[in-house]
Amino acid sequence: MAITAARLEQEKSRKTRRVWFHIISATLWLLLAIGLFYGLRPLLLPILMGAFLGYVCKPLVRFGGSSIKKRARSIGLLLVLGLSFYWVGKTIKESWPNDQQKLVFRERLRTRCHERYESWMGLDHHGHGNFLHKIFGRDLDPVMKRVYVVLKTGPTSEDVQTPQAVDMMYAFTIWIMLPITFLFVLFDRGQILHFFIRLAPNRYFELAHSLVENVDEALGRYIRGTMLEGLLVGITLAIGFFICGIDPKVAILIGSIGGLTNAIPFVGTLIACLIGVIYALVADSIHPLIPFINIDNLALAVVCVVVVTHLLDNAIYQPMIVGHAAKIHPLVVMVGVMGGSMMFGFAGLIFAVPTIMVVKVVVETLYSGLKAYRII
Repeated sequence: MAITAARLEQEKSRKTRRVWFHIISATLWLLLAIGLFYGLRPLLLPILMGAFLGYVCKPLVRFGGSSIKKRARSIGLLLVLGLSFYWVGKTIKESWPNDQQKLVFRERLRTRCHERYESWMGLDHHGHGNFLHKIFGRDLDPVMKRVYVVLKTGPTSEDVQTPQAVDMMYAFTIWIMLPITFLFVLFDRGQILHFFIRLAPNRYFELAHSLVENVDEALGRYIRGTMLEGLLVGITLAIGFFICGIDPKVAILIGSIGGLTNAIPFVGTLIACLIGVIYALVADSIHPLIPFINIDNLALAVVCVVVVTHLLDNAIYQPMIVGHAAKIHPLVVMVGVMGGSMMFGFAGLIFAVPTIMVVKVVVETLYSGLKAYRII
């Protein structure tokens, strides 16, 4: 009996030491991961973009064929994406205005802003305005004067920086991670997931496997739904701007930007609205399909198009396409997006919602699994 009691005491002490060892090890690994994650922030965006593109394109190389054919398809996809990015960059560079066009654009925008402000505030030659100017004029007049000065002078020489060779090399060393990560994700045959599953003890294999499956399903459903939702938002914006009389090419361009930025909660709609209003202020002529839209109220029509598109997105596109893939409270989304942008910049702005969703699925799966194993 004494020997049995001693063995039980030793086994109990061993289990206690094992638990503390796992807790300390997990804490150290977590702190190390957070430190690396924070220290390697410049690599975060290209790595995540490469992994995202590889994850989206993975079904295209998963079906049939030998490993050589799959790798050939992966390299072909990389070449197609590379040529697409090159074409988009070249198109933007060719369409970008030169110094003379920028000067004309700023002067036209300054004149239109001045005319619109005087019209809305009812200002006369003596500086007297309507009731709106009496209420908001004291606060808006200094702001508009500052806008006029900025549009007239343009950015200073300190604001315009010419890229140096060192900066270009630094950018190249960072963004080279995008194609590398893309190929690694495409060539992966489950090794990454199996690595994380093998970290779990054998008795928790089912829990780890269900956790990986749930995360993969939720993430894939969210990404596919978000991409389709952005496509519909871009088409709706382009059609609305075309009805307002905006040139079809410009309408498609602004709609495409709005559809791409729609993945950023609360910000994508604002970006599309801002670009559309700026174009409406500098447009020379329009050909609207609706009679009462003219060059004077084009900015208001653009805002109405963006608002209607946003309402359609919230009422139809998101419930029908994205559905309940995320199931995240809007307040959590807003705080996550703001916090992600403050800590990780543009990358945090884009990947805040997917990260929150993955964490939510992990916590829910672990909680239900641990309850099933009667651990908690």
